[in-house]
Amino acid sequence: MWALKRETEIISRYVQGNLVLDVGCGPCVFERELGFKMVGVDPDKNALKFCSGDVVRSVGEYLPFKDNVFDAVLFITSMEFLLRPELAVSEAYRVLKNGILLILMINQESNYFKMGSYISKARNNHKEVISITKKYFDVVHFPELWWNGEHILYVIIGKKL
Repeated sequence: MWALKRETEIISRYVQGNLVLDVGCGPCVFERELGFKMVGVDPDKNALKFCSGDVVRSVGEYLPFKDNVFDAVLFITSMEFLLRPELAVSEAYRVLKNGILLILMINQESNYFKMGSYISKARNNHKEVISITKKYFDVVHFPELWWNGEHILYVIIGKKL
């Protein structure tokens, strides 16, 4: 719960708008924690069963929305696991109005992310994602301690160019 609280604080600090896209939303925990109208995207149909709002089963590399729809796009600990992060950032740029792209990434020594019994292979690191994001957005980034100081959470904020 500490991680969720910290992520929610960061999102609340930087994200504004009426319609927010959460890419890799999982069971839509941020939908319940934040006061935004949110649309969630995730490839896991089992995770989407826990969502109460608008959700679409898809991946970050293909966002099935019109251009310039969302006030903000979030990738909260999901960018690490995408197969083609450059395509996901390009898609975020396309569906975003003039708002904010917020990426929160965990960086670890190994390529595997472990939280409790959950283990997943991380494919991308924060340096690669920052470089890709700079092609489309004016970027500010900084590290924050996350999850009881065991991991670093990289905060990447992009303002549409």
